[in-house]
Amino acid sequence: MRKDNSKEPATRQDLNATRKELLEKLASKEELQEVKKTTERIALQVVKNTEDIKKMASKEEMDRRFNEVMVGQDKIITILERLDKERIFTTE
Repeated sequence: MRKDNSKEPATRQDLNATRKELLEKLASKEELQEVKKTTERIALQVVKNTEDIKKMASKEEMDRRFNEVMVGQDKIITILERLDKERIFTTE
């Protein structure tokens, strides 16, 4: 191995420095792998959350459903009031 672009042969110190630099880069690759795994997990969770959010009803949908429930309860109350009046009428 040669020093940068010089014509002098590489020394043991140069080889050790290169070895140390390569080992540091290997550690960095392991860290990058861990980051990549974490990023993939986050991406999968985001996709899952996005799908779940799409399944949720919008505010307008919830308002519409609430109105349907209220209309149904109004009809039930009207029917119960009529039944109560009929009961009173038939028992007198």
